[in-house]
Amino acid sequence: MTETIVLILGLVVAPIAALALLTWGLNGTVWLLDRFAGRREAVARTVRWRAPQTSPGGGAETLPR
Repeated sequence: MTETIVLILGLVVAPIAALALLTWGLNGTVWLLDRFAGRREAVARTVRWRAPQTSPGGGAETLPR
């Protein structure tokens, strides 16, 4: 029984999850999982990554808070 569940997760769920991550990114995948769970309001906030600002010498500075 356990082997069957692991096989299903490995062959079905994992490729779908990987495809979702590649297609929609992390935020889109979390939104999709929220919809499947029946939530209308998104639980996760949108996460945006900013590249660190560089100083005139070319070194990265710390991000402002």
